[in-house]
Amino acid sequence: MSFQYDQYLANHRANVKRGFDWLCENLPDVTNDVSDAAWQIEFAHDKSKDEEDEYNAYDAYFYGNNRSYKVVQDYQRAWLSHIHRNPHHWQYWILIHDDMENGELETILEMPYDYIVEMICDWWAFSWANGSLYEIFNWYAEHSKFMKLAPRTRETVEDILDKIKNRLDSLEIEHSGVKGMKWGVRNGPPYPIKDNGRVVSQKSTLKNAAGKDIISVTHVELTGTPNSITQIQRKNGGIDRNYYDGNGRQIKQISNNDHGQPQRHPYGKNGEHAHDYVYDETGELCDRPARELTQKERKENGDFL
Repeated sequence: MSFQYDQYLANHRANVKRGFDWLCENLPDVTNDVSDAAWQIEFAHDKSKDEEDEYNAYDAYFYGNNRSYKVVQDYQRAWLSHIHRNPHHWQYWILIHDDMENGELETILEMPYDYIVEMICDWWAFSWANGSLYEIFNWYAEHSKFMKLAPRTRETVEDILDKIKNRLDSLEIEHSGVKGMKWGVRNGPPYPIKDNGRVVSQKSTLKNAAGKDIISVTHVELTGTPNSITQIQRKNGGIDRNYYDGNGRQIKQISNNDHGQPQRHPYGKNGEHAHDYVYDETGELCDRPARELTQKERKENGDFL
């Protein structure tokens, strides 16, 4: 175990989250339909790298000052394991056949949308780390030549990247008045500054069936106003309500749908369910188990169930 590798993992995961948060604030149409994936992207990205077989091999290869045959072999096996444990890697979706099928030895499968978004945030994390948010576009132009992406997957990837670039361009003009000025996160934030430096989402107040105030938001955070409830409406029409405790930490989410994943949310009549938020001893979110709604929860939220 090395401090350097621990620091790299923490920084990388933080930059993946920064990229996803930027998308939520600046391109909500890209992230509105990734409700369950949002937790994975922001708080569980690359968790398999904490597993001993991956962690030790990566640490030795990158920070052990040793590239012996064994170290390289261990790293390659760890990388292969990592790919097969994490569907946000495009390599995960390549099926190798035992025999030739239709003249091909492999089939390239389409990636689900959630994993495409996580993959782009994973790539973009290195641009955030380097302080140049445009870097991803040159990186993709070079590496896409060798990526085996199914047609719709490639189209979706490039559509999202185009949206990111166009939004960055428009924010540059808004920030500096000059399109093409290559300032990155070191020279200024890639979004409009409001409210003493914070990006503020428009909020409006609603009420649930029990008469409690509900704050309408465009992005869900793990921290909020103490003892508050927020609500976000997804592009597919689904609604999530988020509950915060007296310290302003999210403790629960109630959804009126199954997020398009009925196998993972086999609850209620329409997939309505709750997620309880579980934190470890350090205060880090470590789990988000789903469950049926209680009768009290159904009554309080009868206005949107």
